[in-house]
Amino acid sequence: MTSSELSFLVVDDQKDITDMLDAHLSKFYKVICFNDPLEALKNYENNPTYSIILVDYYMPNLRGDEFMDRVLTINPKQQIIAIIGSPRLSFLNIIKKYSSVVQIIEKPFQLSELDQAIKIATNS
Repeated sequence: MTSSELSFLVVDDQKDITDMLDAHLSKFYKVICFNDPLEALKNYENNPTYSIILVDYYMPNLRGDEFMDRVLTINPKQQIIAIIGSPRLSFLNIIKKYSSVVQIIEKPFQLSELDQAIKIATNS
């Protein structure tokens, strides 16, 4: 799959984060961003074809692990990159139970870290 064929669903309650990720990723990929995980989940239920989901852990209405549970019920093979603001061991252990989580990125992060995570996720 070429980079132009990859599509990303980005879910983070911080608009500055989704704006930054959209600006960076949309140069190369198809991207849709949500600041509300419940809206993102509705979108995913109607369109479960994203190459990779980038999801924050701490969000109002629905935590990242709860979001992942629902997504993986729909598509157990969905690739996910988890974004965490607080790398506490308990959170890392929760996230690591998901085999679909291909990478974990800690906030604040450099865009080069994200690019590397995408490269690993796509094996390219």
